[in-house]
Amino acid sequence: MTSSASAQPVYDVHCHFVPPATREYLAASPAVTLTDRGIVRGPAVLPLPGRLSDADAFAAHRAGLAGAVVAPPPALYLEDLATGDAGYVREVNGPLAELARGEKGLATLAWLPLSSPEAAVAEVERVAADPEVAGVVIGTSLGTAVADPSLAPVWSALAKADLGVFLHPDSDPFDSGCRPLPNPSPAGFPAATTAVALALLTRGESFWNAGVDLCLPHGGGFLATVLGRVLRADPGAAALVRDRLRRVWVDSVVFGDGLLEFVIAAFGPDRVLSGSDWPFPLSMTAGDLIAQRGDVLRTAGAPAAWCPRLARLTSGVSE
Repeated sequence: MTSSASAQPVYDVHCHFVPPATREYLAASPAVTLTDRGIVRGPAVLPLPGRLSDADAFAAHRAGLAGAVVAPPPALYLEDLATGDAGYVREVNGPLAELARGEKGLATLAWLPLSSPEAAVAEVERVAADPEVAGVVIGTSLGTAVADPSLAPVWSALAKADLGVFLHPDSDPFDSGCRPLPNPSPAGFPAATTAVALALLTRGESFWNAGVDLCLPHGGGFLATVLGRVLRADPGAAALVRDRLRRVWVDSVVFGDGLLEFVIAAFGPDRVLSGSDWPFPLSMTAGDLIAQRGDVLRTAGAPAAWCPRLARLTSGVSE
């Protein structure tokens, strides 16, 4: 690790937290059952470990970093509850924004359910007025329907508010019902990310026409490995896809020798952002992110380039 690289500040764009107020709401809600293992939904248990609400552990993670962007975890992306109760969305997003209020270097992503475009637009307009909210996180349980033209008003509202979009998997395409699993397979989440990202890249005209920027977790899933096939499969659309890729960022949560270098080669160093996926078992530590910056990410993307509202939090942060 070189001293000049290690001295560069590092900003974590991918971590999760569940404020105690949200846990209390879930515990009292008749629509869900909250146990020590997580949220019980039919036959599935959506993981919601206690560490997700450990404020001291979260503070310790942030202490070695320039700052962080924190989002609700995928266990809370319950589209059916949001469709029937707008209050559910506020209980997921509101306490997290309060957590960041007055905290230097901390910003939040608001979960945006897409089952109802009208409700999604209303939530965008609500969170856009909150300076602690830098962007939104959307799940993958709707599958390739995220490319449907009916979502055009949502993308337009996000672009108007300068809110970046973080696509986080909450479904596993290897499950026949595409339902969130008790323990989503290590391959299922990257596969869901890849499928939805490809739908947007190849069919999501309204997304790109609105001027929205996209960040993908886990190094973009399997996208780096299939981009060559996608571009060769339809030479006529290749230029359009390449143009859209200039507005796609990925985080650095990858595992295995050479994988981060491969992701950098596919997307470009300026499109790779540090991200930990804290505090899940496969997450990286703050030390891991700092070491990545020194070892591989010597040149890296700027969080505010993906999400303009991060500029006030990342002033002077080049990565």
